[in-house]
This record gives sequence, C-alpha cells and structure tokens, in this order.
Amino acid sequence: MTALMISIQSVMKTRLRVVALPEISPETTKAYHRIRSFSEGQLTQQLTEKEKDHWVKLARDIAATGSWVDLRPRELKNIASCLWYGDDFLATDENFLKDFLKACKDRIKKSICNVLIGAYLRNYEEGKPGIILLGEWLEKTVVNWDWRWSDRQKEFSLFSGNDAPHFIADAVINGKESIFINLESYGLSGALQSGGMASAAFTKALMLYKENVSIYDVEENIFRLKRLLNWATLDGKEFSYQKLKGVFIESLLLPWINTAPDEKIINITQGFLVDSFGDPRMGGASWKTINENAMRVIRGWLVKRALAQFLDVVDELAIDHQWKYRRAFWMAYYNKGVISDAWVAFASIGAEKANQIAKRNDDPSWLSFGRLQGSGDPKHAILILKIGDLTIADFSHNGQCRIWHKENNNSPKPYEKYYDRVDLTHGKANSEDVHSNSLGYLWQGRVASKISSRTGIHVLQGEYVPR
Repeated sequence: MTALMISIQSVMKTRLRVVALPEISPETTKAYHRIRSFSEGQLTQQLTEKEKDHWVKLARDIAATGSWVDLRPRELKNIASCLWYGDDFLATDENFLKDFLKACKDRIKKSICNVLIGAYLRNYEEGKPGIILLGEWLEKTVVNWDWRWSDRQKEFSLFSGNDAPHFIADAVINGKESIFINLESYGLSGALQSGGMASAAFTKALMLYKENVSIYDVEENIFRLKRLLNWATLDGKEFSYQKLKGVFIESLLLPWINTAPDEKIINITQGFLVDSFGDPRMGGASWKTINENAMRVIRGWLVKRALAQFLDVVDELAIDHQWKYRRAFWMAYYNKGVISDAWVAFASIGAEKANQIAKRNDDPSWLSFGRLQGSGDPKHAILILKIGDLTIADFSHNGQCRIWHKENNNSPKPYEKYYDRVDLTHGKANSEDVHSNSLGYLWQGRVASKISSRTGIHVLQGEYVPR
C-alpha cells in the first residue's frame, strides 16, 4: 500500500468534529460593512486646515491662468476635498466648478471620482451652490465602472436632482435592517451618516412621519417612531443631527395637537425627548425655540405623567383605600384640559418607587420629580397643580389638600428640586381640606366648589366618580 493510500484511509477513518462558529456581534457586522465600503474607494482626503488653505489658493491661481492641464490626479483629489471649505466656497463659482470638473474628466480615475462622491454626499443640501452641477457630473461619470456607485445611481438616482433624500428616507423608515446597515447600502457610511445627504434624508423621514400618523395604525406608527429614534442616535447615545434638533422635536409632537395618540406612543416619545433634551418644564436650552403648539402637547403629556407619578407611586405605599377617589377627582380636571402645570415631590421611598417604575416602563420622564424633605415619613409625597390662577398642593396619606390664590406669595412653585414639608404645611394657604368621606364625595365637593368659585371651572360629581 502506498503512502498516499495510507494517508487517505487515515483521513477517512478520522471522526470529524463540527465546530460551531460564535454568533457575530452587531459591532463586528458594522466593522465588516465599514471595511466593505472602504473597498469601494476612499471618499475623503485627510487634509489639515493649513493644507486646505494651500489647495484652495492654488485652485484659485490655476483658475485665473486656466492651466488645469498641468495638474496631476493627486492634486485634483486634494482640490476636490476643498470645494466647500472656508468662507468663500470654490463650488459657488460656477465657471470654476465647470472647468475643474472638466479637468477631472480629462484625467478620470476612480480615486478622483470617489473623493467627489464624498464631497457631494457630505455637503448635499437642496439648493446649495454647486451641488446640482456636481450631481449632474457624477450622474454621468459613476456609470463608467462596474461598482456599487453605478448601481446606486441606476437604482434610486443618488446623484440626480433632489429625489434621493426622499427615496432613502422612505426606505430607511420602513426598513427591517439596522439603521447603520440601511444607510450604508445607500453609500452613507462613517461620518457621512450624520450630515449632508443623510441629514436631508432624515429631514424627509421626519416629514413622512409627521404627515402620515393619521394613516397608519398604532403598531405601524410605533414601528416608524422607533426607527426614527434609532436613526436620531446612531451611536446609541448622542443626538446625531444637532442642526435638526428643533425640527426633530416638533415633528414628533405637532401631529398630536388635536388628537391624543396611543399611550405607548406618548411614553416612547416623551421618554426619549426628556432623556435627550431635558425636561421642558425646567426650561432647558433645547426647548427655547420650539413651536408653542408643540410645547403645549409635551406639557399636556407631562401633566398627565405627574398625576400618574403621584397616584401610581402612592398606590403602592398608601395604607388606606381612598386613592381611587383621588385619582378620579384629579383626572376629571386633567380630562377637561384645565391643569396647566403639575409636579410631584417624593420623600425617599416614593423616589425609589418612581425610579423602579421608570426602569420597568423604560420611560425616563418618570425620573423628573422633586424631593420632599423633613416629612418625617419616607413614604410621603406631594402633588402640586396649577388650575386657573390657583396653586393646589395635595398631600399623600393623612395630609390635607391646600389651595393658594394667585396673590398669595406663600404658594409653592412647581418644578423646584427640593420642598420642605414645614414650608408647605405652614405656608398660609387660603384653604385647607382633609380628605374625609371620599365615598360620600364630601372632600371632593368642597374642593371642587372652591376651584369653581375662584376660576369658573366646573367639574360635576358625575365626572369624578371612579370607573
């Protein structure tokens, strides 16, 4: 028997062991697609500001003399990286751009085309000087090679007019793959995912969401909302499109001016907005320029959130059975839309419960509340409301419901970080009512009468009967 035959028999007798490959992580998938996109060619030139100043000056000098023929491909690539650099863009000069693109065409290489593709996608903006001209050049040029850029142009006119952002937006917001991979399939990888073409597509996606919420059912709207939120934070942390912050906030809120969305949509939306941009009730910078109608929507949601915080947390802590009556009473005023502000302060155990509910619901807006100090009971809580010109403080457990008139300077202010129980209980309120005989609607009738006589806002007993 030959040595070859012995070797073959040995291999055939060997029991082969199948080794399971480890599951590929999302990070590995991202890295793979990034490497694959790099294989198509370098889309950016890494130049310092000093180098860019040099190439801009050289480009202007060459344009003045018309000596484009003397430039090598590497020099053309460097100038291509600087078309929208500085205060006075080279690309705004149509004659310059035409001559420059002709010079690139005469020495056409994939590498030059790649840098111009990167410049186009990075600086894309509808109506921006030079974008249409460069797009027309790329539309004709990318098809010279058999590569992904040619496919992208043929599939969805990436470089033709202003249709591409709408196409990308519709595809991404309705897609099933990760946003990262979705954008990469359209040539938007790395830094290109947060500016230019990607930013224009994100704006279109916001418009599509805002205009179509009435068309889709709840689950479809939730799916598109989650896609938008994932797109808004590509790194999972920071908001990716800082210049679109106001447009983003308003697009999520304005569809709900005249109608209340499903509770799931409210929780997802307000949770993300509060977590990303701070609580609007606290006057953060991100909220200063937001449309008043949008602010009215988020304030209304947060009023309900404060009521839920107070009633749900105390539900878990209270030893009596009056809470269904308390809930029905204040929700009657909420349902009339007359509570302009609402805020909660918890002692230590209540704060801990609110944190637990926030985690359970994955809703950061539950974490917005004040701290109640000096209560003597870690389970105590206080709800502060504004109805008309009245400030109302409703205490949990055996506390009283106190009302201050507008002219009373002792009234507590909503949205403070800390409240001292002594200040609230000895704050010279205009009226104080014990929660007596809830079943007979005694305290509810007294408080409703006082609110009505002062503000003209009437809530009938039938409106606050527990369901």
